[in-house]
Amino acid sequence: MAPAQPSLDDLRRDLDEIDNAIHDLIMRRTEVVERVAGAKEHAGGRGVLRPGREARILRRLVARHRGAFPVASLVRVWRELISASVAMQTRFSVAVFRPEPDPGYWVLAREQFGIYAPMTAHATPEAAIRAVAAGDATVAVVPMPEAEDEEKSWWAALVQGQLAGGDDIPQVIWYLPFTGSSSGPLAGLGALVLSMAPQEESGEDRSLFVFETDAAGALADLVTALKAQGLPPVEVCAREEGEKGLVLVLLDGYIGAEDPRLAGIAGGADRLHALGGYPVPFLVPVPEAKG
Repeated sequence: MAPAQPSLDDLRRDLDEIDNAIHDLIMRRTEVVERVAGAKEHAGGRGVLRPGREARILRRLVARHRGAFPVASLVRVWRELISASVAMQTRFSVAVFRPEPDPGYWVLAREQFGIYAPMTAHATPEAAIRAVAAGDATVAVVPMPEAEDEEKSWWAALVQGQLAGGDDIPQVIWYLPFTGSSSGPLAGLGALVLSMAPQEESGEDRSLFVFETDAAGALADLVTALKAQGLPPVEVCAREEGEKGLVLVLLDGYIGAEDPRLAGIAGGADRLHALGGYPVPFLVPVPEAKG
């Protein structure tokens, strides 16, 4: 005789037990986060923003995921868990470049930093970065750099000391969306996140540097020199500033400012500015609506 099929009530009781188990684990995770926060404070107050570790967590979970539960929803759950954990450990807020009309930077920031993260809108990328430099915000969300678009040339003002005093300037730590879809209303839109926290290695990264040259015409020589050092640029963005040129270079890998290959770069580069970097993003499938 075949075993009796569980009733709908039985299945709902199973779900209630699973929900309780999940809730217990969330509370247990919270206790561990509190202990981690205490350990960081005891060790000298190391920053709670860990983009490299967060990237490793999400990559590991996506790689081990099985079953019909959507990967995009799995990532959303963990982004909220991580965001809540950060908020438990420090005052956290987001300064977002939000023009009119907004192509979607506000949505990218909300999806990355959680539904309850305090966010403020800023009319220019420079204003959002200044909020971080002044300590009024933890991170700034700004457009991907471009040379000809004044609105997207914030990187030039940053390395020239116009947005923060001294050499301690906000650094790039994330690319948004870190996990995203190739379709939908925000397809093709990208942003960078800057913070006073340093870039952190994740195992699969990209690094940003700005080379200051005597002339923008030295771009070809600079690219040749980078390739000769085993550092072929992923992207290059050049801009003239008076009599000198600024060249923003995106390099593959986690590359520190003290990397000896950078010291050997020729091509007329007079000064090098490290601008941080980010874990390489990846796409997750978004489930199609049924019906």
